Amino acid sequence: MKPKRKCMFLCIASGLMFALGIVRGIGGFIDLMDDKYFIAAINTHELLIVAAVLVSIFLTAAIFITSIGVFEQSKKYTISAIALVILFAIYNLVNGYLILGKFVDDSNLINIVASIIIISFLMLGNNTLKKT
Repeated sequence: MKPKRKCMFLCIASGLMFALGIVRGIGGFIDLMDDKYFIAAINTHELLIVAAVLVSIFLTAAIFITSIGVFEQSKKYTISAIALVILFAIYNLVNGYLILGKFVDDSNLINIVASIIIISFLMLGNNTLKKT
């Protein structure tokens, strides 16, 4: 397989992971904290919200670091990236249920679709790494 095609799948996956971390990881909580009416309407304990923010920051940082490793085309990082993307999607489902009271809403569907797309590119890139 040509090196250009090998890079294509992993570079796309890396960019999508980076965007997922920024848009869904950080942007979601910035949007949440900006809405004072939403914060007042939450019936969740403050400690749970703080824990959710800390876990989100940790996952976002892990996805940033892993996306750099995926861009460098390391097989170790592609496997870690698949696990992190799945973990990020599960975290958002649980977070939506605990804080918002909805297990699946529009933002969680976006996360699931984005995760499936990213994992598809990671698997395609991982298969091309095996062939070269």
